[in-house]
Amino acid sequence: MLSDILAQHAISVTGLSKSLHDCKVLDDISFSANEGEVIAVLGHNGAGKSTLVKCLTGMLTMDSGYIVRQNQSMQILSPLDARKLGIEAVHQNFGLIDELDVVSNFFLGRELHHDNLILKMLGWLDKRLMRFLAGRALERLGCEFRELDRLVKHLSAGERQLIAVARAIHFGAQVVVMDEPSSALGMSQMAQLQEVIRTISAQGVTVLLVSHDMPFIREVCDRAMVLSKGRLVANIKIACTSEEELYSYMMGCGHIKEPDNSLNALLRAS
Repeated sequence: MLSDILAQHAISVTGLSKSLHDCKVLDDISFSANEGEVIAVLGHNGAGKSTLVKCLTGMLTMDSGYIVRQNQSMQILSPLDARKLGIEAVHQNFGLIDELDVVSNFFLGRELHHDNLILKMLGWLDKRLMRFLAGRALERLGCEFRELDRLVKHLSAGERQLIAVARAIHFGAQVVVMDEPSSALGMSQMAQLQEVIRTISAQGVTVLLVSHDMPFIREVCDRAMVLSKGRLVANIKIACTSEEELYSYMMGCGHIKEPDNSLNALLRAS
Protein backbone atom coordinates (compact mmCIF):
# COMPACT_ATOMS: atom_id res chain seq x y z
CA MET A 1 0.00 0.00 0.00
CA LEU A 2 2.84 2.38 0.84
CA SER A 3 4.53 1.71 -2.51
CA ASP A 4 1.26 2.39 -4.33
CA ILE A 5 0.97 5.80 -2.66
CA LEU A 6 4.60 6.73 -3.33
CA ALA A 7 4.27 5.66 -6.97
CA GLN A 8 1.71 8.42 -7.49
CA HIS A 9 4.22 11.11 -6.55
CA ALA A 10 7.04 12.62 -8.59
CA ILE A 11 8.88 13.24 -5.32
CA SER A 12 8.24 12.58 -1.63
CA VAL A 13 10.25 14.14 1.19
CA THR A 14 10.02 12.75 4.72
CA GLY A 15 11.45 14.10 7.95
CA LEU A 16 13.96 16.47 6.38
CA SER A 17 15.85 18.39 9.08
CA LYS A 18 18.93 20.57 8.85
CA SER A 19 20.89 22.64 11.36
CA LEU A 20 23.46 25.32 10.55
CA HIS A 21 25.79 26.72 13.21
CA ASP A 22 23.79 24.97 15.97
CA CYS A 23 20.56 26.57 14.74
CA LYS A 24 17.80 24.32 13.42
CA VAL A 25 16.95 25.79 10.03
CA LEU A 26 14.62 23.00 8.83
CA ASP A 27 12.56 20.99 11.29
CA ASP A 28 10.99 17.69 10.17
CA ILE A 29 9.83 18.82 6.72
CA SER A 30 7.60 16.30 4.91
CA PHE A 31 5.71 16.77 1.66
CA SER A 32 5.00 15.16 -1.68
CA ALA A 33 4.45 16.47 -5.20
CA ASN A 34 2.69 14.93 -8.17
CA GLU A 35 3.92 14.78 -11.74
CA GLY A 36 3.26 18.04 -13.55
CA GLU A 37 2.31 19.90 -10.38
CA VAL A 38 3.54 23.47 -9.86
CA ILE A 39 4.08 24.21 -6.17
CA ALA A 40 5.02 27.54 -4.62
CA VAL A 41 7.43 27.49 -1.68
CA LEU A 42 6.64 30.54 0.45
CA GLY A 43 8.09 32.11 3.55
CA HIS A 44 9.73 35.26 4.81
CA ASN A 45 13.53 35.64 4.91
CA GLY A 46 14.95 33.11 7.35
CA ALA A 47 12.01 30.72 7.00
CA GLY A 48 14.25 28.00 5.51
CA LYS A 49 13.38 28.20 1.82
CA SER A 50 16.96 28.49 0.53
CA THR A 51 18.15 25.72 2.82
CA LEU A 52 15.35 23.47 1.57
CA VAL A 53 16.38 24.14 -2.03
CA LYS A 54 20.01 23.38 -1.23
CA CYS A 55 19.11 20.11 0.51
CA LEU A 56 16.88 18.98 -2.36
CA THR A 57 19.56 19.74 -4.94
CA GLY A 58 22.55 18.36 -3.04
CA MET A 59 24.27 21.64 -2.22
CA LEU A 60 23.76 20.87 1.48
CA THR A 61 23.54 17.47 3.15
CA MET A 62 20.42 16.96 5.24
CA ASP A 63 20.93 15.94 8.87
CA SER A 64 18.01 13.51 8.81
CA GLY A 65 15.18 12.42 6.58
CA TYR A 66 15.11 11.03 3.08
CA ILE A 67 13.73 11.59 -0.40
CA VAL A 68 11.79 9.11 -2.53
CA ARG A 69 11.99 9.36 -6.33
CA GLN A 70 10.99 6.57 -8.72
CA ASN A 71 10.61 4.19 -5.74
CA GLN A 72 14.20 4.96 -4.67
CA SER A 73 14.65 6.13 -1.10
CA MET A 74 17.90 7.95 -0.41
CA GLN A 75 19.66 10.93 1.06
CA ILE A 76 21.03 13.41 -1.46
CA LEU A 77 24.70 13.98 -0.70
CA SER A 78 25.74 15.97 -3.78
CA PRO A 79 24.33 17.73 -6.86
CA LEU A 80 25.25 14.59 -8.80
CA ASP A 81 22.97 12.52 -6.56
CA ALA A 82 20.16 15.00 -7.22
CA ARG A 83 20.74 14.84 -10.98
CA LYS A 84 20.66 11.04 -10.91
CA LEU A 85 17.23 11.31 -9.30
CA GLY A 86 16.08 13.78 -11.94
CA ILE A 87 16.16 16.86 -9.68
CA GLU A 88 17.71 20.07 -11.05
CA ALA A 89 17.79 23.64 -9.78
CA VAL A 90 17.49 26.86 -11.75
CA HIS A 91 19.15 29.41 -9.47
CA GLN A 92 18.85 33.18 -9.57
CA ASN A 93 22.19 33.48 -11.43
CA PHE A 94 21.04 30.64 -13.75
CA GLY A 95 24.44 28.87 -13.48
CA LEU A 96 25.70 30.33 -16.77
CA ILE A 97 29.12 31.73 -17.72
CA ASP A 98 28.94 35.16 -19.36
CA GLU A 99 31.93 34.73 -21.65
CA LEU A 100 30.62 31.51 -23.26
CA ASP A 101 27.99 31.24 -25.98
CA VAL A 102 24.57 29.64 -25.60
CA VAL A 103 25.55 26.17 -26.81
CA SER A 104 28.71 26.04 -24.68
CA ASN A 105 26.68 27.00 -21.61
CA PHE A 106 23.98 24.49 -22.45
CA PHE A 107 26.46 21.58 -22.45
CA LEU A 108 28.82 22.99 -19.81
CA GLY A 109 30.43 20.02 -18.05
CA ARG A 110 28.42 17.59 -20.21
CA GLU A 111 29.96 18.20 -23.63
CA LEU A 112 29.45 15.69 -26.45
CA HIS A 113 32.61 14.37 -28.08
CA HIS A 114 32.86 13.54 -31.77
CA ASP A 115 31.80 10.04 -32.87
CA ASN A 116 34.93 9.64 -34.99
CA LEU A 117 37.32 7.64 -32.81
CA ILE A 118 40.43 9.56 -33.80
CA LEU A 119 38.78 12.95 -33.38
CA LYS A 120 37.34 11.80 -30.07
CA MET A 121 40.83 10.80 -28.85
CA LEU A 122 42.01 14.28 -29.83
CA GLY A 123 39.26 15.79 -27.68
CA TRP A 124 37.16 17.19 -30.51
CA LEU A 125 33.60 18.10 -29.62
CA ASP A 126 30.60 17.44 -31.85
CA LYS A 127 29.59 21.08 -32.05
CA ARG A 128 27.06 20.52 -34.82
CA LEU A 129 25.14 17.96 -32.75
CA MET A 130 25.31 20.09 -29.61
CA ARG A 131 23.95 23.08 -31.52
CA PHE A 132 21.11 21.00 -32.93
CA LEU A 133 20.17 19.52 -29.54
CA ALA A 134 20.31 22.89 -27.77
CA GLY A 135 18.06 24.45 -30.39
CA ARG A 136 15.60 21.56 -30.20
CA ALA A 137 15.49 21.74 -26.38
CA LEU A 138 14.61 25.44 -26.55
CA GLU A 139 11.94 24.73 -29.17
CA ARG A 140 10.46 22.17 -26.78
CA LEU A 141 9.71 25.08 -24.47
CA GLY A 142 7.94 26.88 -27.29
CA CYS A 143 10.83 29.31 -27.84
CA GLU A 144 12.33 30.33 -31.18
CA PHE A 145 15.87 31.04 -30.03
CA ARG A 146 17.98 31.80 -33.10
CA GLU A 147 21.06 33.34 -31.49
CA LEU A 148 22.83 30.22 -30.26
CA ASP A 149 26.26 31.72 -31.06
CA ARG A 150 25.81 34.83 -28.92
CA LEU A 151 27.73 35.24 -25.71
CA VAL A 152 25.47 34.87 -22.68
CA LYS A 153 26.55 38.27 -21.34
CA HIS A 154 24.65 39.88 -24.23
CA LEU A 155 21.36 38.11 -23.44
CA SER A 156 18.47 39.34 -21.34
CA ALA A 157 17.60 37.80 -17.97
CA GLY A 158 14.61 36.11 -19.56
CA GLU A 159 16.72 34.55 -22.31
CA ARG A 160 19.27 33.30 -19.77
CA GLN A 161 16.51 31.74 -17.74
CA LEU A 162 15.14 29.93 -20.80
CA ILE A 163 18.57 28.42 -21.42
CA ALA A 164 18.83 27.22 -17.81
CA VAL A 165 15.34 25.66 -17.84
CA ALA A 166 15.81 24.04 -21.26
CA ARG A 167 19.15 22.61 -20.15
CA ALA A 168 17.62 21.07 -17.04
CA ILE A 169 14.78 19.46 -19.01
CA HIS A 170 17.10 18.22 -21.76
CA PHE A 171 19.27 16.38 -19.25
CA GLY A 172 16.34 14.53 -17.76
CA ALA A 173 15.06 16.69 -14.94
CA GLN A 174 11.60 15.62 -13.81
CA VAL A 175 11.64 17.90 -10.76
CA VAL A 176 12.80 21.48 -11.39
CA VAL A 177 13.41 23.79 -8.44
CA MET A 178 13.25 27.46 -9.46
CA ASP A 179 14.63 30.06 -7.05
CA GLU A 180 12.96 33.49 -7.42
CA PRO A 181 12.49 33.05 -11.18
CA SER A 182 10.53 36.27 -11.74
CA SER A 183 12.72 38.63 -9.70
CA ALA A 184 14.72 40.14 -12.60
CA LEU A 185 12.11 39.95 -15.36
CA GLY A 186 10.01 42.58 -17.11
CA MET A 187 6.32 42.12 -17.87
CA SER A 188 6.77 40.47 -21.28
CA GLN A 189 9.46 38.15 -19.95
CA MET A 190 7.23 37.31 -16.99
CA ALA A 191 4.46 36.25 -19.37
CA GLN A 192 6.97 34.13 -21.30
CA LEU A 193 8.12 32.46 -18.08
CA GLN A 194 4.52 31.65 -17.17
CA GLU A 195 4.09 29.93 -20.53
CA VAL A 196 7.33 27.99 -20.08
CA ILE A 197 6.22 26.74 -16.67
CA ARG A 198 2.84 25.70 -18.09
CA THR A 199 4.57 23.95 -20.99
CA ILE A 200 6.95 21.87 -18.88
CA SER A 201 4.26 21.01 -16.31
CA ALA A 202 2.02 19.81 -19.18
CA GLN A 203 4.93 17.53 -20.15
CA GLY A 204 4.87 15.98 -16.66
CA VAL A 205 7.70 17.98 -15.08
CA THR A 206 7.12 18.96 -11.45
CA VAL A 207 8.07 22.53 -10.56
CA LEU A 208 8.92 23.78 -7.06
CA LEU A 209 8.88 27.55 -7.28
CA VAL A 210 10.47 29.68 -4.54
CA SER A 211 9.11 33.19 -4.86
CA HIS A 212 7.83 36.29 -3.05
CA ASP A 213 5.79 37.38 -6.08
CA MET A 214 2.26 36.57 -4.97
CA PRO A 215 0.44 37.57 -8.22
CA PHE A 216 2.89 35.42 -10.22
CA ILE A 217 2.37 32.50 -7.82
CA ARG A 218 -1.39 32.73 -8.03
CA GLU A 219 -1.17 32.75 -11.82
CA VAL A 220 0.96 29.63 -12.32
CA CYS A 221 0.92 27.49 -9.15
CA ASP A 222 -1.45 24.69 -8.19
CA ARG A 223 -0.48 24.62 -4.54
CA ALA A 224 1.47 26.60 -1.96
CA MET A 225 3.72 25.24 0.78
CA VAL A 226 4.43 27.77 3.50
CA LEU A 227 7.52 27.65 5.71
CA SER A 228 7.78 29.56 8.97
CA LYS A 229 10.77 29.33 11.31
CA GLY A 230 11.95 26.17 9.57
CA ARG A 231 8.67 24.30 9.78
CA LEU A 232 6.12 23.50 7.09
CA VAL A 233 3.02 25.20 8.49
CA ALA A 234 0.63 24.99 5.55
CA ASN A 235 0.15 23.13 2.29
CA ILE A 236 -2.84 24.61 0.50
CA LYS A 237 -4.37 24.55 -2.98
CA ILE A 238 -4.04 28.01 -4.49
CA ALA A 239 -7.66 27.98 -5.65
CA CYS A 240 -8.83 27.37 -2.06
CA THR A 241 -7.00 30.22 -0.37
CA SER A 242 -6.41 33.96 -0.49
CA GLU A 243 -3.29 36.10 -0.44
CA GLU A 244 -4.23 37.26 3.04
CA GLU A 245 -4.37 33.68 4.32
CA LEU A 246 -1.02 32.84 2.77
CA TYR A 247 0.57 35.93 4.31
CA SER A 248 -0.88 34.98 7.70
CA TYR A 249 0.81 31.60 7.53
CA MET A 250 4.07 33.24 6.47
CA MET A 251 3.81 35.41 9.59
CA GLY A 252 3.31 32.30 11.74
CA CYS A 253 -0.36 33.02 12.38
CA GLY A 254 -3.34 30.73 11.92
CA HIS A 255 -3.77 27.05 12.59
CA ILE A 256 -1.07 24.78 11.22
CA LYS A 257 -2.26 22.71 8.27
CA GLU A 258 -0.45 19.39 8.09
CA PRO A 259 -0.32 18.41 4.39
CA ASP A 260 0.53 14.72 4.25
CA ASN A 261 -0.88 13.14 7.39
CA SER A 262 -1.99 9.92 5.70
CA LEU A 263 1.32 9.52 3.88
CA ASN A 264 3.37 10.34 6.96
CA ALA A 265 1.41 7.90 9.09
CA LEU A 266 2.16 5.11 6.61
CA LEU A 267 5.84 6.09 6.44
CA ARG A 268 6.15 6.08 10.23
CA ALA A 269 4.45 2.69 10.40
CA SER A 270 6.64 1.15 7.68
